Amino acid sequence: MGAKKVPYYGNFLGPGPDGNPYNLTGYNGKRLKPIDMLDAAAQRHDYAYYRHHTGGVSGAL
Repeated sequence: MGAKKVPYYGNFLGPGPDGNPYNLTGYNGKRLKPIDMLDAAAQRHDYAYYRHHTGGVSGAL
């Protein structure tokens, strides 16, 4: 058997909202922060997509 894929990791790796990842808040109303370096890299990646308006279905088309 192959390794199982994890669809989410931390606060930023995986499918999520198309908004600015530096302004996202959690259920408690506090701003989300990366849990480690990998999650921080995902946050920067998401921000690049946000800045260039290429996230979501509209960005794929």
